[in-house]
Amino acid sequence: MTKPYGISPYRYRNTEGQWTQLGWRVTIRRRGYIVDRRLNAEQFGGMDAAMRAAIAFRDEVNIECVPLSKREVCATVRTTNTSGVPGVIRTRDRGQDYWKARLLTCDGANRTRQFSIKKYGDEAAFDLAVQARSQMLEMVQGFYVLHPDIKNETRVAPMAECPVMRRPCKLEPEAHPYARVPECDVSGVGITNVKTTTADGKTYTTKYWTSTVRDQAGLPKRRYFSVAKYGEEEAKRLAIEHHLRAAPITTAAGDGS
Repeated sequence: MTKPYGISPYRYRNTEGQWTQLGWRVTIRRRGYIVDRRLNAEQFGGMDAAMRAAIAFRDEVNIECVPLSKREVCATVRTTNTSGVPGVIRTRDRGQDYWKARLLTCDGANRTRQFSIKKYGDEAAFDLAVQARSQMLEMVQGFYVLHPDIKNETRVAPMAECPVMRRPCKLEPEAHPYARVPECDVSGVGITNVKTTTADGKTYTTKYWTSTVRDQAGLPKRRYFSVAKYGEEEAKRLAIEHHLRAAPITTAAGDGS
């Protein structure tokens, strides 16, 4: 049986070190960001229902955040690129200089075309190589992520809309429609739910506002303020106050936040 795309067991380890599956986790990387959501079986009435909910959510993500096509992958500028256009390089062969277009196709064939700088001139030879690379991209079909669960083939952009050059996602990520909304405007302050299992097997959750800073060694240090003890607003205020007071430690440690 093929493993569901983007779905894995959501597990919890108790105080005795034993793992218990609580539900399913959806994790998908898309264009510079990560979608991560946990679906607890108790909330959906069992593992099977939680799996159906996980599949529905994953399919929604795949529709809204289309995977990279192979064309886009081939058009992505690498850190080693020097020409400014992926797959276009300046090369020398038998004492002659050329601009060369190359592309490794889906069937493993390495296609190349080169244009003599002596014959066409540097600028014209470069332009011809870029045009040849664009024509090569027309032969590239499908998605970089290939899995039976990916149903977005009909959403591949026409060749006219596919750029010859594409910047990496990590440099200019698109808006993240599934991004988690931060609980607080102060970076390093957020909500933590601590789950505790008692000796008789009962589980309960305690909510805290937490302040996270880094010491001079770069290790995270957290301070917890219980909502049950202080109340929602006061616990948040104390966490913010602690974080701002400890901010110089973060700066001294070289943390850019």
